[in-house]
Parts: sequence; structure tokens; C-alpha cells
Amino acid sequence: MGMTDRARLANKSELARLIEFSIKVLRDNVPEDGRPYYGCFSGGKDSIVIKALARMANVPIEWHYNVTTIDPPELLRFIKRWHPDVIWDKPRHGNFFVRMERKKGFPTRRGRWCCEDYKEARPPKGVTLVMGIRAEESPRRAKTWGHVTYHTRTKANAVNPILDWASDELWEFIRMMKMPYCELYDEGFHRLGCIGCPMARKSGRVKEFERWPGYEKRWKLSFKRIWERRSGSLQRDGRTWFGDAFFRNWEEMWDWWLNDRALPEFRLDGTRKVPTRGKSTRGRVDRPDLVSGDKKDNPMLTKNQTTMLKSLAKNAMLVDEADMRTVRALVDRKLASVTKTKVKITAKGKKALN
Repeated sequence: MGMTDRARLANKSELARLIEFSIKVLRDNVPEDGRPYYGCFSGGKDSIVIKALARMANVPIEWHYNVTTIDPPELLRFIKRWHPDVIWDKPRHGNFFVRMERKKGFPTRRGRWCCEDYKEARPPKGVTLVMGIRAEESPRRAKTWGHVTYHTRTKANAVNPILDWASDELWEFIRMMKMPYCELYDEGFHRLGCIGCPMARKSGRVKEFERWPGYEKRWKLSFKRIWERRSGSLQRDGRTWFGDAFFRNWEEMWDWWLNDRALPEFRLDGTRKVPTRGKSTRGRVDRPDLVSGDKKDNPMLTKNQTTMLKSLAKNAMLVDEADMRTVRALVDRKLASVTKTKVKITAKGKKALN
């Protein structure tokens, strides 16, 4: 027997073990109150594998698809054709774009309100969820999720039968069972979900907008409407609205969001985005006397650095949360450098400050 044959047998043996264990997880956690499982179905590869495993386990389950209003049309057609038993749950907040424009603003990687409002809409109280969480997807999931875990966002117990499965094993199961799957996978898409999701990063969003240009136009229209509604207003803390502070128009804001860039270091008015230790709400130093550029006070700084620091002090700019006495010491130890707009502290320098 060759190495290839041995590897193939080993893979089949491992897949058989995974199937057996997943079925056991589903059977061992059937709700005791007589209610069926609440199956979370998205139409992706994880969902169709779990659905097949639940059928093999012969457990009572109802499948639900949360309508996000921005899923790919090909995915919707696939669910309707091949999984007609799935219940479509309409979003309680209505259309995604309308909610974004009128209330929430655009989502970001750190502020994904859309997941809670649309992707993970709360199920009825007391149900037990069946979800497609897999440890392979991220170290955080591997650390925080088990085969049975309390899902804090939906406030329900969640059973995760394919937690230990890898993507290759999912596809091996799909091929073995000759299961139909969404055609978008054959077009090179590795994840199927909301078009324009900030978690897809720049490359994913660009690819999605090239595939569905109508959705790109709709996203841009929402950014424009958000700008028209918010520009000139103040935030809750009394500061200038985020958009006006960093961008000259909605197109610049869109370009920043689409390309996954960090916020500009300085606002349009010249102030830094990070508050100082002096708790200045406008991003300016509360005690500009600490950023003296006098050479006698900073003997280790070059003439050019001193000139730059004088300019910073004159404009009361932030200096990376450090006064000039600290900066002088850092520059002397080559842990900081002075540019035209700021004092840049190295990673070692920041560590020393802490």
C-alpha cells in the first residue's frame, strides 16, 4: 500500500470519527423540554454539513435563516431551491441600509452592530441553538467555545457539533455525500455572507463589489446620506462629528472605510486624535509650557529638532502623551525621533514609558 493510499485511509478514518462524534454531540444535548433544536442556517458549507449531520442523528430540529437584506442573491436562490424547509426570519429592524442611514451609522471591524441586529437576531427564549462555530476559524473561538456553550449575545445554550472540523474535512464530507452547495464557492469565494461586511477586509470587499456592483452603489449612497445627515453636527460628548473631524467629504470617508485604513493621526483642524493625559477633549495639550523647545532645556536635541519642537509647542500639539523632559531622555537613548509634525516614540520607548 502506497503513502497516498495510507493517507487517504487515514483521512477517511478521521472523517468517520468526526461524523460519529458530531452525531453523538447532537443526540446527547437534545432539549429535555420537548422543544426541537433551533438550527441556525446561513446557506454556507458549515450550515449544510450540520443540517446533514442532524438528519443522520435523527434529532428534532427547526432550521432558521436570518434575512440580513444584504446577502448575495445566489445564496438566497440556493437556500430556496435546495432547503425549502428552512424558515426565513425577517429582520425586526427592517432594511439594513435604511437602519444604517437613519440610526446606526456604518459598521466597522470594531463596531459590528449589524451582526447583533441582523445576523444573530435573538431566537425565542428557552431554545437550544445548533450553530456552525469552528475552532479553526480563529484562536479566540478555539479558546472561548466548546461543544456546548452559553451564547451570551442570544442568551441561549448553543450546541456546536462541528467545532473540531477543518474546512478540508467539511468539503470531503460534502463530496462524499454528493451534497449540492452554493455556486459562489466555485467562483473563489471562501466565505458567504453580507456583501460589504467589514470583517472581509479590503480584498474581500473589493472582490464582492466587483461581483455585485449594485451593492457597491447602494453602500456609497448610504455613506452619502449619512454625511448629509450628520455633517455639521456634534457628537454626544460635544465634540465635532467624527466625519467632519477627519474627512473633507463623504468620498474621503468611504475611501478610508473601504481600504481598511487607520484613522489619520491628525484631525483636519490640526489636533491629534488621541486624548492627552491632561484629559483635553479637543486633543490639545493642557500645559503647552511642558513642550518647551528651548535648547537650554533640551540639550540633547539637535537644532533642527529644537525648531520642530518649538513649532509643536506654539501650536499646542500633542507630543505622544509625553512632556519634553521625557522626550529629551527618549531622544538621548534613541527611543524617539522628532519630525515636522510630531515626536515619534518607538515601541521600546513606549514600553519604557509604561
